[in-house]
Amino acid sequence: MRSAVVPPWFVVKSLFALLRGLDRLRNTLTPPPLRLMELVGGYGATQIVRSAAELGLADLLAAGPKTIAELAAGCGADEDALARLIRPLCSLGICRKSASRGAFALGPLGEYLRSDHPETFRATAIAAGREQYDGMAGLTASIRRGGATFPERQGSDFFSCLAQREESGRHFADSMAEISRACLPAVLAEYDFSTIRHLVDVAGGTGALLNGILARYPQMAGTLFEQPSIVARVESSPGQSARCRCVAGDMFDAVPAGGDAYLLQRVLHDWDDEGALRILANCRRVMPSNGRLLLLELGMGGDDEQFVRFHADLLMLSLFGGRERTDDEFRDLLDRAGFTLHCVIETRSPLRIYEAFPSRWGTE
Repeated sequence: MRSAVVPPWFVVKSLFALLRGLDRLRNTLTPPPLRLMELVGGYGATQIVRSAAELGLADLLAAGPKTIAELAAGCGADEDALARLIRPLCSLGICRKSASRGAFALGPLGEYLRSDHPETFRATAIAAGREQYDGMAGLTASIRRGGATFPERQGSDFFSCLAQREESGRHFADSMAEISRACLPAVLAEYDFSTIRHLVDVAGGTGALLNGILARYPQMAGTLFEQPSIVARVESSPGQSARCRCVAGDMFDAVPAGGDAYLLQRVLHDWDDEGALRILANCRRVMPSNGRLLLLELGMGGDDEQFVRFHADLLMLSLFGGRERTDDEFRDLLDRAGFTLHCVIETRSPLRIYEAFPSRWGTE
């Protein structure tokens, strides 16, 4: 596992406080019509970055600066149209003008769109601009009815849609792995997994988080539980820990037994309370009395939260009818499923760790 430096807590808290302060100052000093123009034009940045990722511009520029003609030839694009895309990419810090006349190079942010970068976010840029982007287009209807509108817009639910669109499904799975790898150092810095013998990662995607934990704790065994299509892909890919077995299935039917700890990362936020309770009940059913449950979720707090949490909450509503939950809502949900919330651990990432143990009274 690639080592990463986790900044001290005071640095993280000071940075977020500074950014929130700058946002408030910007809102105060910028004339309201102009600020609203900036906000409603945010969709443009999403699609511009998505196009750069899909065209593979960062990979083409990884070896050094190139002219528009060279880039167009490399990605099969129209030269004039590509030149028009490069201009805003330079403004966003994805690209930059090179010292060589007429050539362009990668900017600081552009490095993270390279497919071979160890901390790449290329798949995330693509996934955010596809089905997730379209899901937010139905937000007004979702607010009116209080439920998902993605199935109506696309003709099937989100995960069925990804299963039908192989490329989109692959980008979404890779995006989840990218986000897991980005949050992993912060999770490992805040939580001690050393007493866990066997960790079951429910709906763990391609196993980025589980394999990262196994790499830190060589005494631990792991089970990656996912849909058959994802398991088939994971089993044929390199880099999986020899201590990680893959099991295919549906978490709404059952989850694998044998773990003394069960991990769900950004799973429950996809579902309403009824769906979340079914998943939790299946975990409780196979968990030993001395087992533990670990939920890695964004969580919701006060009105001064990071915008990413508010955005995620509304995205879950539009896509699935799900939600980001407060600590009290998690406590109530866990109690109904036969768990007791022991603690909530902040991490130096957007994720919070909710640690729970089986209640003595079990499930009813």
